[in-house]
Amino acid sequence: MIKPNKVGIFFIGLFILITGCENDPLELTPSNGQTLTRTVFTLGTESEALQDSVIIGSSKRLYAGHAEDILSTILLSLDYNNIQEHPICLYLYEPDSLQNIENIQFEFKSLHPLMDSDSNLFVDTAALTIGLSSAESWNEEVNIYTPEFLQIEWNIETVLDSINITENSLQITIVDPLKLSEWCSSQSQYLIIKYEPELNTLLENELKLLEFYSSEFTINHRPQISFDYSELKATSKSINKFLIKDITSELEEEPSAHIVSNIESESWSRIYLLNVDDDLETNLDSSIVTYDLSYNETPIIDSEMLNQEVDILKLTIELNDEIIDSIDTFGLSILDDSVIAYSKSINLSGDYIDLSGDNYSSANILGTEGNSMFDQGEEFLDFGFDQCPDEYEDGNDNCLVLLTEFDSTQFNCVASDDIEVDMNCIYNTVGTEGNDVLDWEDAVEGEENSNGIWDDGEGEKWEDVGNDGCADEFEVGDEACSETQNVDYVEGSDPNGDNYNIDPAEDDYDELENPTGTENNGIWEEGEPFFDIGCDGIPQIIDEFQNNGIYDDCEPFNDTGIDGIYTGLDEDGLYPYNPLGTEGNLSYDGGSEPFNDFGVDNIEDGIDGDNPSDNFNIDPNGDNEIEDGNDIYDEGEHFDDYGSDGVINTDEVFSESNFLNVGTGNDEGLNDYTIDKDMVVANPYPIPDLSTNDIMLWISKINPTVGANQFELTFSVYAVKEVKSLSFSLTHTKSDHVEFVSESFSSNDYTAKFVDDISVYGINDFENETQLSLNYGHGITSKIDFINSETNISLSDFIDDNRNALLSNAYTQLVLPIDEENSIIDEFGANLILSGIVFEELQPLISINISQNDERIIIPMSTLLQKYLNGQYLNYNGFELTLDGTKYNFSNIVLQNSAYLEIVHSK
Repeated sequence: MIKPNKVGIFFIGLFILITGCENDPLELTPSNGQTLTRTVFTLGTESEALQDSVIIGSSKRLYAGHAEDILSTILLSLDYNNIQEHPICLYLYEPDSLQNIENIQFEFKSLHPLMDSDSNLFVDTAALTIGLSSAESWNEEVNIYTPEFLQIEWNIETVLDSINITENSLQITIVDPLKLSEWCSSQSQYLIIKYEPELNTLLENELKLLEFYSSEFTINHRPQISFDYSELKATSKSINKFLIKDITSELEEEPSAHIVSNIESESWSRIYLLNVDDDLETNLDSSIVTYDLSYNETPIIDSEMLNQEVDILKLTIELNDEIIDSIDTFGLSILDDSVIAYSKSINLSGDYIDLSGDNYSSANILGTEGNSMFDQGEEFLDFGFDQCPDEYEDGNDNCLVLLTEFDSTQFNCVASDDIEVDMNCIYNTVGTEGNDVLDWEDAVEGEENSNGIWDDGEGEKWEDVGNDGCADEFEVGDEACSETQNVDYVEGSDPNGDNYNIDPAEDDYDELENPTGTENNGIWEEGEPFFDIGCDGIPQIIDEFQNNGIYDDCEPFNDTGIDGIYTGLDEDGLYPYNPLGTEGNLSYDGGSEPFNDFGVDNIEDGIDGDNPSDNFNIDPNGDNEIEDGNDIYDEGEHFDDYGSDGVINTDEVFSESNFLNVGTGNDEGLNDYTIDKDMVVANPYPIPDLSTNDIMLWISKINPTVGANQFELTFSVYAVKEVKSLSFSLTHTKSDHVEFVSESFSSNDYTAKFVDDISVYGINDFENETQLSLNYGHGITSKIDFINSETNISLSDFIDDNRNALLSNAYTQLVLPIDEENSIIDEFGANLILSGIVFEELQPLISINISQNDERIIIPMSTLLQKYLNGQYLNYNGFELTLDGTKYNFSNIVLQNSAYLEIVHSK
């Protein structure tokens, strides 16, 4: 709170809002205050109105029709630079690449309804003419206030009649798609909208002026061009050149062959050769997880098949009929990185081989699998010495569920809305008794006990004794707390200094809590400082109330209360001012203030009426802190004794240690097989060089079959080790799918501008430069500067002479009276921009909205002028007043010459 002897208090509640424009500086020294000075500046001789270039292209509105006493026309063109980059322009010169260019449409969003919900038009359509032209050149930056531009008549060369009017938009359709090519080739093609209703015959509900949002407005409102077309392009989807017809195993024993034949699957063409008990389809929809299958003991390649060529499967493919005309030949390969082959993992005795070599035995005492010891890498159940998850613990170091039933038990100990908890469970995550959290909720606002502290029935009881957890009578100073009441405690004292107090004098007015309080009650009481300056608020003009020594209802005062002191450090009371205190602040302060952790019923266990089901318990056996859930194996916890690789022998078959080295290719060392659509004779491929591989996999024969465009592929292997399973994928160069794709373009889907637009009209000549005026549509602005006529001190001199003076926020202002008789202000008002020199550039500094009913414009100036006084802004050279183009562009605001700048500042 600000003290009454600070300058700031006078800036808030000081003395006057001067309605006149007295020029004399005055001084006012309130009781116990600092001297303040008021200086009034009037317009200097440099103030004048200017009419310069009219750049209406930057306006946020477009106008067609009668704007006051002029007739305006709208011009619109596509932005040549941006539209040229669009495919519609890039491909127009390649006729075979585009089709179906249609629905070319311009849409203008209207500020005012163009028809009602019953389709009654507010537009005189007979006066509306829309067409195309290229006769004249223009751009949005053109100055329409030039003799050359004013002489242009903007005649339409091609009239457009495909016009649609909705409630809030005007839609124009271009039927001829070749018009787009003209916009693509130059900037000269443009659209013209003319609206020329006869005012004397215009119906009452018909508009004399059409107002649309321009391309300078937000994306969703600006004029939009849209069109549809079809473009020939390669889609992201590639087409397979062949389809899978059938696959069969060539092996005599159990092995079966399977393939993913679903052309939509990412695993299309993946082949599996397996010997499993599982019932698998020959043609699969997606890939399968091989290590989840139940394998037979017999490998697919056994010892009798080693060191010889073995045909393993035949695959029948058919050329894709969709693109068969574009296929002559294509290359097919086995995808090298896709081949996975595992060796046999069962010995002659039927036992699984220790492929990782990690089994513990007398011969391998370093082995970790089966050594009855936990080794790093082995999985374990982190449930503590009781080997039991918290939810199944019974509180006696036992478990309610067997270890083997953790994943399958129907025994439920977790509370939910639809499943009842078993009565034997004591695990409880939703209990509130003993959870170390205050479960308290104050009464609903507006109810009797909504007071910020605990009341009976509001859950767990807590004590508002501060963050030291100690009530005043137990405090002994230095934040210390006695276990027994302090024998030296003085009633009303606060030894630890933690009592919350924001009103030491207890005189703050509150309608409910302290209705007799006098501070901030809006009423003057005896003892409150006041300004004995009379009712007119102007100290230098003496009236019957000024300096009469008593408070009069009209005079400003400091609403401090009868002690004359605002709430704060200087105010005396039983407790000192302490907004940071936590004792008695009607707020629970974390875990420091004591509370009864008895649950929401506030009844302790064992007490009559307690509900034992509210006990919080997430560790019934009490082993969490040191064992359960610590991410470390502890003695007694269950673990899988599978060795440091964490893999049991039966699964080691699918580990990297069991991979076979598989080579792919033909006798030329290439993994590439050419299929000719017109081939009639089978093409064999001999055994490739095995080199250092365990297996060689290749296509040994490609045979055209009797079926049209079908081929039978024989796959063979040459192995030196037994093979448990084999899987691989095929690959080939697919055909890019090229087709005409339907596209739509809407310019307002992009942040870039695709539309340029402007309103064009005749400009009213400006005659009287001494009459300050503002008119965006006619480019009229006003430059203003100020001088104190009595002292002949300019505002620039004032800034230089009063560096770092403090300005009153409330009473430093620029007042611009409006000549209401000669001004025209739109019903939605206008936006005034005050600009000034900041260093070397003219920049907008303040924006003020002007309403239709304003008699004067009041602009707060303290913040702006303070920056000039403090040196944040340099090179003051007057101000410029303008209207922006966001609202009605033809509001004409005439200012009276009695404008003045009032400055109240510290001396």
